[in-house]
Amino acid sequence: MPPSRACDRCYGIKARCTFSDDQDACDRCFRLRHRCVTNRRTGKAGRPRTRTLSSGSSVQQTSLKSQTPPSRDVETALEPPAEVLEALKDLEPAEVKLAQYLVQDHRLDRRFVNSFAIESFFSNTMESSLIRQLLDGPAQVKDALLALAGALKAEEETDSELGTAATVKNMEWCCNALQKLRLSDSATEDDAKVILFVADCLVSVNDLTFGYGFLPIAQAALLAIKPWYPQLINAGSAQVDPHLVPLIFAEVMECGKCGEIPSFRWSQPTTQLIERSYGIAQEALPHLYDISVLIHDIKISLLDPVTVQHRIAEISREVDNWVPQIQPHAAEHQGLYLSQDQRCQMVRHANCYKLLAQLLLAQLQAQSQNQHLIRTQIAQKIRDEVAKFFTTDTHQVLYLLWPYFVACTELEDTNEQALVLSQMKYLSGGIATQSCNCMYKFLQFVWATAAIDPTVTWLELVEAGSEFSIGP
Repeated sequence: MPPSRACDRCYGIKARCTFSDDQDACDRCFRLRHRCVTNRRTGKAGRPRTRTLSSGSSVQQTSLKSQTPPSRDVETALEPPAEVLEALKDLEPAEVKLAQYLVQDHRLDRRFVNSFAIESFFSNTMESSLIRQLLDGPAQVKDALLALAGALKAEEETDSELGTAATVKNMEWCCNALQKLRLSDSATEDDAKVILFVADCLVSVNDLTFGYGFLPIAQAALLAIKPWYPQLINAGSAQVDPHLVPLIFAEVMECGKCGEIPSFRWSQPTTQLIERSYGIAQEALPHLYDISVLIHDIKISLLDPVTVQHRIAEISREVDNWVPQIQPHAAEHQGLYLSQDQRCQMVRHANCYKLLAQLLLAQLQAQSQNQHLIRTQIAQKIRDEVAKFFTTDTHQVLYLLWPYFVACTELEDTNEQALVLSQMKYLSGGIATQSCNCMYKFLQFVWATAAIDPTVTWLELVEAGSEFSIGP
């Protein structure tokens, strides 16, 4: 029986909450694959107090205190300082609405932090940090955050269409932030952190809104922060900038696709680093960097076939020797606690990236019927591992789109192909809608071509196919 009041998500965005027959989740949560719950406390009846902004419009003086995601064991919610609440009056009315949207219900916390890793470690400071970045950060940070908030809000609202005043304004914020990013200069380490933050936001806006290649964004940011790269990765595992590894992953993904050389070969700052988004899978980055360089060298015909096979064999040995594991008690030393299930899922997640490296190397081999069989077997292993994550109750990003996408390039069963788009959107936690659509369009091109020539690989078809970016 449907609840007598709106679910927390519909209530938070002031949307009508409707239920279809024989459906436990409301229509909006069911469509967006969110967890549909009603956990908020009922406040005192009556009209809420309002205050007037300097622009003449009024907003409810509701608390910006967040509702903790239902997946958390312990409820934590922070009341922003009074001076922060007061400072909101200096924003424009449209900006106030997006600021409230961004911090209420842990929007970014719930959508961007890995559910099976270490989200609790970041939840205590994220909300107040976001508010301060909106109010006190550089203009490019404010523009990037508002663009991201607008893109998230549009993705949740069925009536948001390109060309409306709200989406046009959102794109203006995005373009402003991108222009400032291209002109950024990291004179200090703090400047470098701002650049990483803005670039991460803009990559996310692209995944939500456009779905095209974002390599220029990642390259511009990583080039700008290059003087501070050693400090950013050697500050100690608990202090490594949270936007660095996702951006390096983003660049390596795009470089592997386009046949370009990434800016950095990731150096592990400690023997055991648990990264907030990719867990321990970031240990695969050096191997994926080497594969990207190899793809580049093959693309420009720099290597003869014998050298190619020798390089593939060298990288394969390194990949095979990598055994993803979490050292006993190492995570607790960083102030984190991982249950046994979380540890197992993080290792499984990293194994997906090990299989990804093996599959990419197999796709670079001289193709034959036997090699085609090897590719198919590795791809099936990836899909089997990813399928285990579909049974987890999560509304957050699983950061598995890259291995899953490459595995799906080897799909031949049309029935399985029909399920790929919905599964990609589930893995992305709803933050890469357009990237998933563009990836799926490219996959359809790959499948149609492979039906004629089974030896062809997706890497050979990138330039001939439609534009796409690989989401998180």
